Amino acid sequence: RSGRQVWEVVGDRHADVLQNARIGMRKITRELRQSLSISEIGSDYVEFVDRNDDNMKFQYNAQYLEYGEPGSMSVLSGPVDSLSFTYYEEDGVTTTTTLNEIRAVLIQLVTSDSEGKVPSIPLSSLVFVRKDSVVAGHTIVINEIMYNTISIDNQWEWVEFYNCSGEDVDVSGW
Repeated sequence: RSGRQVWEVVGDRHADVLQNARIGMRKITRELRQSLSISEIGSDYVEFVDRNDDNMKFQYNAQYLEYGEPGSMSVLSGPVDSLSFTYYEEDGVTTTTTLNEIRAVLIQLVTSDSEGKVPSIPLSSLVFVRKDSVVAGHTIVINEIMYNTISIDNQWEWVEFYNCSGEDVDVSGW
């Protein structure tokens, strides 16, 4: 009976730590994937412009993952042992700290149990950042691509563009 009680406590704590890690990682990957640009970087933080044109930031601070507008951050998850960002050029191999060269971000997040009853859980994810093109001052994003369909008829292949500005953009001649 005592073994079952210990397992229930450890199993529940492990599930909580894992869920905590997944919540943090899911939020970071989703937001960076949909971001319009990266504006400032560090080894334990990334600042970016989100799809609503707001400046947002993820950072590691005193064993917590924080998220929000710079200057008014809120705790997203914790406790966190470490959070690191590595930035890559288009080839996915060469690291860079030059903002306009960043095409992928490797996120490494390690969460832990505040009571130390279960081991830390590491998660990592590689996020590819959108590459925008500017047409007459308007930002156009390639949002989705469907190519090489199973059908021999290529009429089902398509490219979706997203106009971030909300204003009409002439794409004739593209």
